[in-house]
Amino acid sequence: MPTHHSHRQNLAGIAAMCVAMIGFVSNDTQVKLASEHIPLGEVMFLRGLVTVALVGALVVAGGHAREWHAVRRPAVLLRTLGEVAASILFLTALTHIDLSHGTTLMQAVPLVVTAASAIFFREWVSWRRWTAIVIGFIGVVVVMRPGFVAIDTWSIMVLAAVLFVALRDLSTRSIPGSVPTVIIVGIACVGVTLAGGVMGLTVDEPWHMPDLSVLPLLFGSAVCLIIGYWFVIFAMRTGDAGASAPFRYTVIVWATLYGFLIWGDRPDLWTGIGTVLIVAPSLYVFYRERRLAREDPANRRE
Repeated sequence: MPTHHSHRQNLAGIAAMCVAMIGFVSNDTQVKLASEHIPLGEVMFLRGLVTVALVGALVVAGGHAREWHAVRRPAVLLRTLGEVAASILFLTALTHIDLSHGTTLMQAVPLVVTAASAIFFREWVSWRRWTAIVIGFIGVVVVMRPGFVAIDTWSIMVLAAVLFVALRDLSTRSIPGSVPTVIIVGIACVGVTLAGGVMGLTVDEPWHMPDLSVLPLLFGSAVCLIIGYWFVIFAMRTGDAGASAPFRYTVIVWATLYGFLIWGDRPDLWTGIGTVLIVAPSLYVFYRERRLAREDPANRRE
């Protein structure tokens, strides 16, 4: 049977997705800044120590210390694999390309998630949502302007990260609701931290003691990463994936703003047009969900 959720649940998932995107792009920004001073593997490892400590405290405070056995669940393992692989690929590419460029390429994720949700989870996606996704994709193409910008190795790495993020999000939907979100977040943090340590052993970049200016970036990125993890899990476990997925596009707005304020990146006219094409359909979907949530369910139609 197809999976249906209430419009109120979909609204909650949409709001959580927006918060998650702010958390993730804030984390990416601080990691990119920190990687200008110390190797990426060291950034991931030191940031990971902070995230593991913070999440560990939340686990103990919530009384979930005995529930780490969830790591043996295939869906949890698959989700962690997707998280680790996506983190390595995207963050490595991000040290060589602009934040807005890498973030824009990642916007192929909703297309993959929505299509896979309809196929594997048999979720019903209305033509309005499909239209919003298609228009958003057109916006991504406008921002990328294929033919004008060469497709390099780093862009290919980001596209590979897209597939692993989709794997992560779809795996999340297969994890039973009885598994606490904080446990899922904790397992992901441990996985990414270990990955950073492995990178330090395999990549020829000598680690060194970071100066005091880097420490706030590491701590801030850890906090923002936890926020992103927490809310994206909530979004994927609340409502239809097809409803919240388009709101990943809001990350472009934040990435563009951070890029301008920190690195002086100035979006051109085509980037502005593409961003509008991406954000506007998402806002329409939110308006549609909010209006339907106020209607009598017996008279509600898509």
